[in-house]
Amino acid sequence: DAGLAYHTIRDVDGVVADERSDVFLNGFAGYSRFCSGRLVTPGQFSSGLFSSGSGVVDLIYFAPEEDGGSFNPFGGHVQALDVNGKTMWDVAAFGRGAWENIAPVDTGNPNTVGFIIAD
Repeated sequence: DAGLAYHTIRDVDGVVADERSDVFLNGFAGYSRFCSGRLVTPGQFSSGLFSSGSGVVDLIYFAPEEDGGSFNPFGGHVQALDVNGKTMWDVAAFGRGAWENIAPVDTGNPNTVGFIIAD
């Protein structure tokens, strides 16, 4: 179906955002300049020659904000959409930047997934 991809937005503290200003700080309201998105599937590193059996648990669509410079002096965040849960999460732990893309990395530990974020 072609409905909305999410029904809930969670801010940097994990609190439900119910106003546009809740999803961005320092006087910049709302999302800004999404760049290359990436769909990451559960157990992505569960097979292959060097697999550790790791991967994310849920189907997640990452949407980095390529924001910064003259557009916004603070930079953007990475948003993570829990596709099946229909919830958009602000991944504040990834920091701020003019994020171009994100890629999962097999850490060799089945309980940990790493990410490379290009600015």
